[in-house]
Amino acid sequence: MNHIDRREFIKLGLAAGSLLTLGSSDLATKAFGKR
Repeated sequence: MNHIDRREFIKLGLAAGSLLTLGSSDLATKAFGKR
């Protein structure tokens, strides 16, 4: 694995993590908003 590949992999991992965090918080907001 090259340094570039590893960096891209980490970037993808961070992007996926932030997307999951935003998605879960969005779901929580919708759930609380419906109540």
